[in-house]
Parts: sequence; C-alpha cells; structure tokens
Amino acid sequence: MKKIVLILAVFVIFASIASAAEIKTYSASFTMSGNSVVVQNDVIFYNKTTKALEFSLPQDYSGLSVYLDSKPVEVMPADNVLKIDAKQNTRVSFNYVTSEFIDKTNFLMNMKLNYDADNVLVTLTLSEGATLKKPIKQGDLTSGSIYPMPTDAKTDGRSLIFYWLETDVKKGDEISIFAQVDEGKMPWIWISVLAIVIAAFVSVIAYIWMKKPKKEVVVEKQDLVEKHLKEDEEQILNVLKLKGGSCEQGTLRIATGFAKATLSRLLTELEERNVIYKEKRGKKNLIFIKK
Repeated sequence: MKKIVLILAVFVIFASIASAAEIKTYSASFTMSGNSVVVQNDVIFYNKTTKALEFSLPQDYSGLSVYLDSKPVEVMPADNVLKIDAKQNTRVSFNYVTSEFIDKTNFLMNMKLNYDADNVLVTLTLSEGATLKKPIKQGDLTSGSIYPMPTDAKTDGRSLIFYWLETDVKKGDEISIFAQVDEGKMPWIWISVLAIVIAAFVSVIAYIWMKKPKKEVVVEKQDLVEKHLKEDEEQILNVLKLKGGSCEQGTLRIATGFAKATLSRLLTELEERNVIYKEKRGKKNLIFIKK
C-alpha cells in the first residue's frame, strides 16, 4: 500500500512539472501614435529554451526588429508568420509598427496566445493628448469607454496608459481590447466661434500694424530650417518632439518604419544641417533636436 501511495505521489509531482507553463511572462505593449501603433512584445522563459516560436504579424507590419536576450538577430517572416529559433535563450523580443489596430480614432485588438504562460501583461498607451470618449472616474476603472476593465490606469504627464494582467493563460486563449478614443477635437460650433474671434483679432492687429512704421522681421533659424524639411525628415522630427526632444536611434526606426540604411542617411543629412545631433551611449545612439 505504501508503495502504491509513493508511486501516485511521484506521478502527481511529475504531472504537475510537465503541465507547468514554460513561459514566465508574456508582455505585449501597444503605443498609439496618430494612425499607427508601435507594438513591442517580450517573452521571458523560466529556463533556457530551444523551442522554435511562431507569432502572427499584421498584414501591414513594418520596421520589424527581433532580439534574443537583448541581442538583435535577423529573421525573415514568411506569410506574415514570424518564426524564431530561441537557441538556448531565456528572452525573446520583437517590435514592429502597424495600422491594423486603428479603427478611425479607436483601438481594437485581438491577440491569440500560441503558448501557455503564467503571466500575460498587456499595455495600451494612447497618443499624446488623447483621452477616452468616456473618461474613467477617479477610483472607478469600470467607468471609462475601454473594455475589458483594465487592471490599472496611469499617466506619464503626456499620455494615458492602461494595463491588463492575466494569469495562468492557456494556449489558444484570446485577449481582446477595445478603447473608444477622443483625440480632443472641438465641436464645430466652438470652432466657428473661435474662427470668428481669430479673424477679428487678426483684423485689429493688421490695422495697428499698418499704422506703425515697418520693421525688419527676424525669422528664427530653427523655424526656417523646419519650414524646408522633407516629409521623411519632418516625420523624424515629430517623433523626437513626442519623445521630449530625444530618443534612441532604434526607437526612431520602430516609430517611423524606415529601413536602417534610410534612417541613417536621413539622420546624417539632418545632422549636417544642424537640425539634430547624436551622442554615443554605450552601444546605442541617442538622437537630440538641436536648439
């Protein structure tokens, strides 16, 4: 009898080990920026794995970057399926840009898990200055126009950030998020009133200006430079402004979707014209707007 109990105990222990999730944490971060979303995925294993991992990518993905234990690797997706050979690593990360999760101004995402995971953390960051159409009341996460109810909600002073934490997620489980987003557009009646006020103000200023002796107009150098930026250069500058005036070159590549060579050429041209400057920080380049 004791032998039978011992055998059953050993069986239960091995069964629990075999059924335990190999993935410790699966993090998926979605950052809205206009009509695009920057997606960052991070998979952390309990131990080194040799699994060949597969992840589905949107049809319009761009700017794909893949990392094994924080080291960049070259991987070519086939039929919008990303296959990664983990090669005895404990962490797999990949980033890309897409417009697939944007419906007008709203965010709509459905993610199907291909693997068991003990923890799944999903983060949604709204575009700078954007809000929910129905705001979350203080202390009540169920009150806003965002579904399902987030685990937590914060702000970094510029953008609203929402978090969802799921535990014991099984292969085939789906996580869906929908957020009704308000970009802060003014009602048409207030736009009309504002237009009238501005027109009247401009007329008064023009009249006063006509009465005064004309003076030489001084144009700021930075304004003059930005006025003659190409579309690609302007996109780079807009991302830098959204990041507070500086960010890593790798982040610029993800946010703009430019190829590595294209981005390097554009940055060199902007640096030669004194619009930006670079600083080497370890193995990374930091890009700054030159003031």
